Amino acid sequence: MGPNPSQIAALEDWLRAAFPEAQVSAEGDFDREVYLFRARENKRGGNRYEIEISYETFEDHSAAKIVTMLNGINAAERLETEPNSRFFLDRFFNFGRSKYGNTG
Repeated sequence: MGPNPSQIAALEDWLRAAFPEAQVSAEGDFDREVYLFRARENKRGGNRYEIEISYETFEDHSAAKIVTMLNGINAAERLETEPNSRFFLDRFFNFGRSKYGNTG
């Protein structure tokens, strides 16, 4: 089961706060059971900042707890220092580069 609309909105808000000049979008990948959150700079050739969050994370934790954990591990700063890479957060709050999608 994927995230509910309030969970999606909370993570989109977190990403907007981290990258206020970027356009934020989110979409699910049912086959991989992840939700991809993306912030793209609004200029040609601009950076993108991406994080996949497993469906299990949303099942196990509230949106507030997920956002608190992302802030606690400085996830936005990591995304900013490695733009155009895709990161992943699992249900145990392990955070790192995704083995899918962008590699830089």
